[in-house]
Parts: sequence; C-alpha cells; structure tokens
Amino acid sequence: MSKKKSGLEAARSIIRAWQRDEPGNGVKPEDCGPWAEIMTEAARAFEARGLPAAMRVISVEPELIRVVAENAPGAAADLFPHYSLSTGLQLPDTEWLVYGAIAERDAGMIFGDAASGKTYLAIDLAVSLAAGLDWMNRWPVERPRRVLYFIAEGRRKFFRRVL
Repeated sequence: MSKKKSGLEAARSIIRAWQRDEPGNGVKPEDCGPWAEIMTEAARAFEARGLPAAMRVISVEPELIRVVAENAPGAAADLFPHYSLSTGLQLPDTEWLVYGAIAERDAGMIFGDAASGKTYLAIDLAVSLAAGLDWMNRWPVERPRRVLYFIAEGRRKFFRRVL
C-alpha cells in the first residue's frame, strides 16, 4: 500500500510532471485524493477550451480551497481565511474610496466594448479621487487621494482622444 500524499504534495507532483510533459510520472490518482479529480477536470477543460476554462474549474471548486487550506504549511494556511457569522460581525467598518461603490484596498476592472467610454470613466474617477469631489455628482469621496493612472492604450492615441 502506498503512502498517501497530502493534497499540496500531490498537486506539486502533478504540476511538476505536467511541466516536464510526462503525464503520470509515477503519480497515481489514488495517492492524490481530491486533487486528482480536480486537476484532471482542469486539464480536460484546458485541452478543450483553453486556460480560462481551466481556471474556472479550479476557481469554483470548493474542495480545492479546503484541501489547500488544510495542507498549507505555516503562514500559508492563512491564504484562505474562514469566517463565521460572529467573525463577520467583528470585522472593521469598510473604508471607502468612493462611498458605496469602491472600497479601499479592493481590486476591480473597467471593461467594455471599444469606444464605450472606459477611458473617460477611469479619468473621471481619477480626477474625483484626486480632487476629493463626489464621483459623477452621486457617490461621495471623503477626501483627496493620490492617484496614479496607467495609460494602457498608447500615449499618442490617448492624448489625441482626450485632449
């Protein structure tokens, strides 16, 4: 009878085998617990529909999060904190950049069709935050903030459109 691997060890073995293009590489599914099923499904999704499909399999699989949390060494176990209702009631108040819309330290993305106003929306938000003015005259901004705006569409194109 083989020694059972932890979920983390099994995942590392599978990933190393896949990186060397040696499927299996001595890693038996029965030694991998829930990882085998999850990783196999992710591999099938990747082969059929590409990386985004594989990431969806991994990101929506609660068993994956549980296994990682249980098997992560030391501080890494805090990667997936668990909250109960009592913990939630003790969380500090939300600090808002734009009250009711954008919380401090949150991540977000502005996306849409070409020419749908994404750049102007981002600039309007940046100016409101920098000046401490309500965003779109609707959402309060408590105080001026430092803002850094990355131009990701090309400098010439940006200045031609905006200025």
